[in-house]
Amino acid sequence: MRHSPLNAALCALGENDMDVIIKEVSSEDWEQVVHIGVQTNEANVIPMLSPEGREAMRLVRTSDIRKVLANPQCKVLKAVVNSQIVGYIACGGGYYIAQLYVLPEFQGRGIGSKLISEVKAASEASSLQLKASLNAVDFYRKQGFEQTAEQQSINNITFVPMELSIGT
Repeated sequence: MRHSPLNAALCALGENDMDVIIKEVSSEDWEQVVHIGVQTNEANVIPMLSPEGREAMRLVRTSDIRKVLANPQCKVLKAVVNSQIVGYIACGGGYYIAQLYVLPEFQGRGIGSKLISEVKAASEASSLQLKASLNAVDFYRKQGFEQTAEQQSINNITFVPMELSIGT
């Protein structure tokens, strides 16, 4: 049986025993990060949107991911398991989480929490803010984020504004 890097990474993850390395994304990682964003978005975000929202999201998501990666004001960290990138987080201005994606097969293993912890530790801001996709609201609540406004929609893409106080 042939093992892909992703299968090897999955095999390396036990239920409670994970060797997850968090480090900055390099330009060599961009295509893999875009793929993770698109794949995870398609699996988790798209099903929660209206047909119009799905169309709007599919039109902008790849360019949005690339813009974040190319923006020098954004810090982008990757989660690596067994030399395989399995997720990433992008934070702009030290306080705004623009994107957080973990491959579906790696969700529920603490990787998203580790990415948020790294951003919290590095941020000099008193809080972190984000626009949570409907599928991710419960995850963010478990991380301590609180809803700051009613559910909103821009171009039929629905989200919930949230914030986490982290002190200074």
